[in-house]
Amino acid sequence: MIKHTFILKEGVWTARGRYFNEKMEPFPLEGKTTVSHAEESWVIDSRMKLLGRKEIEFQNLYRVTPFAPGARTANWESYNPSVGILSGKFIIAGDSIISTCASKNGAYEGVEYLQLHSEGRYFNRGAFLEGMTILSSWEIEMQLLD
Repeated sequence: MIKHTFILKEGVWTARGRYFNEKMEPFPLEGKTTVSHAEESWVIDSRMKLLGRKEIEFQNLYRVTPFAPGARTANWESYNPSVGILSGKFIIAGDSIISTCASKNGAYEGVEYLQLHSEGRYFNRGAFLEGMTILSSWEIEMQLLD
């Protein structure tokens, strides 16, 4: 049986990879994600920085309803200053964790998956859309810090 560590266990993760804007221009990306658990909600604090001509930083703070014992789905909510409140779901599917989300008004939606590569290491791929227009996409490798 696969033992996922991201989200399901507390920890600090580093991220490195590439971010693509709506024009598919690539930017190097690095960041850090901290997962912490409380009884009633889990918090994922994700900070990503785009490197290049001008550094741009993104922060997302997710509040996750903990997975019930034996469950493979959990709901989450996040506030994004550009699009407002996003509501989503984490889905455990074999070696992957899939996340889907949508804005309250339905104008924005996103999807990403985290594939377990080895213990404490995930490959993350995703996209954020407005209707049929891809606003951003990414390819990231995440590593659990000891």
